[in-house]
Amino acid sequence: MFNEHVFRVALAEVNKTQRQVAQECGINENSFTKIKKGSGPGVLLALKIARAVNRKVEELWSLDE
Repeated sequence: MFNEHVFRVALAEVNKTQRQVAQECGINENSFTKIKKGSGPGVLLALKIARAVNRKVEELWSLDE
């Protein structure tokens, strides 16, 4: 499950918007919204998103459902 709180804090720390992160990762904002709502990304995309906000994948996604 995606951790929205950790993501929002990370966005503020890196001074980026969700749109900027989505563009940096090669997806549109609608796709990003679907990911946040539970449509899990592939491994490469999860790594790109985490890298874009200076976090580890496991900080943004938990294995618990």
